[in-house]
Amino acid sequence: MTQTLLKNRGSLHAVKYSGYFWGVLTPLICTVIAWPLHSLLGEASVLMLYMLGVFLVASRFGRGASMVASLLSAPVFAFYFASPIFSFAIRDIENIVGLVVMIVVANLTSNLLDQYKLQAELARLRERPTRSRGPRGPAWPRCRPADHWDIGLSTAAANCPQ
Repeated sequence: MTQTLLKNRGSLHAVKYSGYFWGVLTPLICTVIAWPLHSLLGEASVLMLYMLGVFLVASRFGRGASMVASLLSAPVFAFYFASPIFSFAIRDIENIVGLVVMIVVANLTSNLLDQYKLQAELARLRERPTRSRGPRGPAWPRCRPADHWDIGLSTAAANCPQ
């Protein structure tokens, strides 16, 4: 029992750390995708690509990883795509608002996902006692549904406990 708990605990930590790994890797992936396209796309479109990456991390790995992704996406976007390029200074108020919105979206998405997971777990816990009782109470009926076909319905009903 203890070994099972330790194995499960280790796998939970592995999942948690893989989320942070993806939180760090996602801004880099977005940069690699957006760099060849930045002359065709505007700054707002490139920012939307980063926001999509942050949203995917938030929906898959939760709040911590999404906050890492959004907090790393902001300086990476500012350095590579916001004017002046190759500087962390941002002149355009539109980009500042976009970066703030990206952080808010990451937080909201992860909060909604946490609430969804909690509600699903509560529903599963409520369902467990109901499933063990069966449709007619604590014990399942002793007769099989095939009994109703072999003999008359009234005879089968009389022989089956209610």
